[in-house]
Amino acid sequence: MPHGSNVMNHQRKIDTVRNKDGKMLTNEKEMRQRWKEHFAEVLNRPHPEQVADVLPEVKTIEKIPLGPITKAEIRSAIISMRAGKVPGVDDITTELLKADLTSTVNVLHDIFRTVRLSQRTGVTNLLLDWQRRVT
Repeated sequence: MPHGSNVMNHQRKIDTVRNKDGKMLTNEKEMRQRWKEHFAEVLNRPHPEQVADVLPEVKTIEKIPLGPITKAEIRSAIISMRAGKVPGVDDITTELLKADLTSTVNVLHDIFRTVRLSQRTGVTNLLLDWQRRVT
């Protein structure tokens, strides 16, 4: 059993605390007072006079490219997917998509091309049908 542990209520007892001067405090009342001082200092700070500029400049996309999706874009998207995630409603895992990347890219490219052509010709609106099924 580790020194200073309290098994019954799962709290770890701290045996010593240092004061601001570095002196070890062993009296529980002094330790509690020091913790109170510490958190009062840390949590009760005044608001900064100047707000830090930590957000980078965000580039606004003025126009979203509407051209056909490329095989390189599909490949890049698949490669960037993290493995080990739960599959969606289609039960297709990231590992399955990456198993034969070339075939996956070719099949998806054909699907996306078919969807794009069907929208242009007005034969059927596959995107709306797909959207209704997914949502």
